[in-house]
Amino acid sequence: MVESSSLRQNQTISHPNSHSVKPQIFYRIQRNTHFSGQSEEEGFLVGASFIPVLPFLSDSDEHLEEMVKAAKDYGASFVFVGGLTLFGNGPSDCKVLYYKILGRHFPELLPRYKSLYRIFFAPSREYQRGLEERSERLCKRYGVKHGLM
Repeated sequence: MVESSSLRQNQTISHPNSHSVKPQIFYRIQRNTHFSGQSEEEGFLVGASFIPVLPFLSDSDEHLEEMVKAAKDYGASFVFVGGLTLFGNGPSDCKVLYYKILGRHFPELLPRYKSLYRIFFAPSREYQRGLEERSERLCKRYGVKHGLM
């Protein structure tokens, strides 16, 4: 699990009330674009995986569109989008550690997370369906496959 210092290094956190965390994906995609062109010529599929999408932090329509558009702009033919999974109840388990980090940086979101995940490792089915539908719609808009099939 990421520590709070890693959270700040790998993500840009805007105004605290906006709950906006912008994943720093563009550098990583750009850095690998020389490989993607060659890979496609040799018959390999090239895509992007946006997992985990963080509920209430990086799951807005704007964030999802930005990620899908960037993948398309850099030659991806498919995109995977998936929600955050949180396992365990022990002191060193990811669910407990993530909730501590969340409580430090976005304490107002903690009740929403607890309601969304309850006793399970994944967000509610309703949340997952919504994320899937929005991702599929954006992939269709930008002409990339949602998943491999």
